[in-house]
Amino acid sequence: MVKTYSKSKDGKNNITQNFQITEFACKDGTDSILLDDNLPKVLQRIRELTGNKAITITSGYRTPEYNKKISGAANSYHTKGMAADITISGISTVDICRAAETALSEHKISGGICLYTKQNFVHVDTREAKWRGQDDGDGRGAKNVSGWPPVSNPINPINPTSYDVRITGVPLNIRTGAGTNHPICGTIKDKGIFTIIEEATGAGATKWGKLKAEQNGIQAGWISLDFTERA
Repeated sequence: MVKTYSKSKDGKNNITQNFQITEFACKDGTDSILLDDNLPKVLQRIRELTGNKAITITSGYRTPEYNKKISGAANSYHTKGMAADITISGISTVDICRAAETALSEHKISGGICLYTKQNFVHVDTREAKWRGQDDGDGRGAKNVSGWPPVSNPINPINPTSYDVRITGVPLNIRTGAGTNHPICGTIKDKGIFTIIEEATGAGATKWGKLKAEQNGIQAGWISLDFTERA
């Protein structure tokens, strides 16, 4: 059921253990917040399935005016209080999609999930008809996909198996996160061997790897594994 809340009066109230109503407010400052009861429950379960890491809601409820301003879909579920765009630091967008599959299934909701690979976030909604999509940021919009395999509880955000790679292409930028949308924090200028302690998907590469801290005078960060080979 979709309910209407007041950001000023209800905003600081918890709607689940880890989510406050204000987190779903429209970015234009509107006081009214439309919110489907099921959406916070699904997000809470996603949080639990990803190691209880904090979820950032980059877009929740949108007024029709604000939705039009940012060129959102005309019939967006955001305008109905039934959708949220989310990120989780240290968790790949693919694993967020997998957790969303599990959370929706457990709550017996068909829902919608869309992976935005270039912008590095996941859209989750509580629509009645099942829909799964992926938007690669190529201007063609979201394409239909079959979905993602569900997960067991919880996802381990850190890959416990580290391995070494040899750099095959230099200079190779190091970024603060898994994707070209994250700032550059260093550069590998010489081909060498480095230890990868975590993998993730993100914009600009088939897969990203997190460097073990302080190797060969290089600071920790994320590199594209497209320019490496197993050592």
